[in-house]
Amino acid sequence: MLKSILFIIVALITAGCGSYRENDGRREDSNGANADEDTNANADSDVLTDDDASPEYRGFYMSAAPMQYEVRPGDIKTVFDFSGFERQVDLVSLHMDFFGIPWQAFADGSSLPTAWVSTMEQIRNDVDKLNVGVFLSLTPLSGSRNTPSDNAIVVDGELVIDSEWQTGCADFSSSYQGIDLKAAYLNYVRWMVDLFSPIFLNLNIEMNKYQFHCPKEWPSMIELSNAAYDQEKQHNAVMPVFVSFELEQMWGFTDEGACEVGDKSCLISAIEDVRDISRDRFGISTYPLFLQWEWERMALDYFSAPAELTGEQVVFAETGWSNRSVTVPFPTIADDCFDLLRSTDEEQRWYMEFLLSSANELGADLVVWWTLRDFLPAPVLESCPCSYDATWCFLYEQLGQIGLVGAWSMWGGMGILNNDLSPKPSASLWADWKDARFREVAKASEGNSAAFIQHTADNKEHEILNRANVRRYFHQQKHLSASIQRIPNRDCFFMNRIKGEPKTGGYND
Repeated sequence: MLKSILFIIVALITAGCGSYRENDGRREDSNGANADEDTNANADSDVLTDDDASPEYRGFYMSAAPMQYEVRPGDIKTVFDFSGFERQVDLVSLHMDFFGIPWQAFADGSSLPTAWVSTMEQIRNDVDKLNVGVFLSLTPLSGSRNTPSDNAIVVDGELVIDSEWQTGCADFSSSYQGIDLKAAYLNYVRWMVDLFSPIFLNLNIEMNKYQFHCPKEWPSMIELSNAAYDQEKQHNAVMPVFVSFELEQMWGFTDEGACEVGDKSCLISAIEDVRDISRDRFGISTYPLFLQWEWERMALDYFSAPAELTGEQVVFAETGWSNRSVTVPFPTIADDCFDLLRSTDEEQRWYMEFLLSSANELGADLVVWWTLRDFLPAPVLESCPCSYDATWCFLYEQLGQIGLVGAWSMWGGMGILNNDLSPKPSASLWADWKDARFREVAKASEGNSAAFIQHTADNKEHEILNRANVRRYFHQQKHLSASIQRIPNRDCFFMNRIKGEPKTGGYND
């Protein structure tokens, strides 16, 4: 995902209980009460009512990521900061894109870099203090998903996360620069799972992007992923293990795809392409704020179609929506400020309600909001051009010169809490769902989700309710954003950056 590349670039620029099923006191809903009791809700309603925001039960674990910046004079680096997490989540989402992999050490069994191990152990200790479980997300790929992951090495006694060692697509079934990538990654996965004891495990973040970038090497990626799946299921047959897919690309909605918005043929083809990947869930990664200009043409079954086409139980492995407009100099850092994307507190709350309601209706058992807390301070998000602290503004300008300040600003304002830990309006909705009674959903069996399929098939109103909720949501978004202006090439602005991001160098942790 582009956000991983952004965080690497940030560092470059500035471098210079048994099974965790405790329900927190909530009693299990044995009669299967439906959280959406208003079955006659007006699909065109523009008002979020108290009933919409007060679910009776939820069938999914709620999770968020702790990604933040540590800022010192002349230096900014990516860290995991768990401030504000108390009582906010069931599971902490550890998205381990940012710390590299000691490839050589995991391949040949030599000693792991002490500083890297210490970083992992400190994260584990911080999670333990929260007394919550872990959703662990791993990847053998770089943030652009077109090369092996960054290499964690020691240079002159210092830990360096090297993102220049890769030379392009890799066949993960053979040696790459003298490293047995498959053996290394399997050992890495085993080590990480042993350390963090996750409740859910994502073995391969946004795996489908590698197919686009490296079609020749795609079979080796499937082989690697399936080997990791088999390995971990032998150690823990109960833990849900899966990979995640970028949903926008599967639908063909990015400039990497071939389908118009609303055309399901790309999704059907993409699902066929991942049919042989071993998994217990269908992991979704989606950031639909990028599709703001296409709301009126979005498919009504945008979230539900993968479950309906595959019969698999879905999980929302990462998603989010900013509560602030993205106002940046456009198209270059020297131009006037422009609202590249529009959003408000109300729109973030609406997306969250749509997401959580959809998760309940689809029988998802995991929902991950990208970051609990904004990783950018409000003055950075609200000023254009930047007029805040010199370190932040230097970073703002450098990202602007390579066309990434807009994406950085969008992800930076995606939290449920502001950077100063004060709650946003969406925080009360999140809390309502967090306080809802927890009811276990039907689990996918090995290779299929027969129980889940039967569960949804028995609910005669499921399809009607789902479509009504989606239609109501996108109608609301269209209404709130009626003043959004279209500009030449604006639709492809972010996705062109994803496709053509610059090569980056290493940085010191």
